[in-house]
Amino acid sequence: MEKPHGEGALKSKQKRIILCRSQKRCEKQRAKYLWERIAQEIGADPDGETMTSGNLTIEKSPCQGFCEKAPNLQVIDVETGEKTQFVNLTPIDAAKIVKHLLRGGSEKGIFNNRTG
Repeated sequence: MEKPHGEGALKSKQKRIILCRSQKRCEKQRAKYLWERIAQEIGADPDGETMTSGNLTIEKSPCQGFCEKAPNLQVIDVETGEKTQFVNLTPIDAAKIVKHLLRGGSEKGIFNNRTG
């Protein structure tokens, strides 16, 4: 049984963050550092395949097809299915996205390097 994460989290839309960990290009472009920084940000174990915090579930994934713009991650609105891709990220960028979403913010307009 999941523990409640406070009123703010219950009112926030549920989001999934998918982080490409493909051996092709993303890992060569240091995607593991994004994963580790996100884990540090939310106090999770970086050795797992999935992390959760508040309204977020963060998962590792195979190739997402944005290899030339690695490392990248995708935010999915669980309710609507809408997807937003963020590319050419640094670990600090990934942490900013997670912090913003945990506060109930929208993924729209976080950075100019999103693709959709």
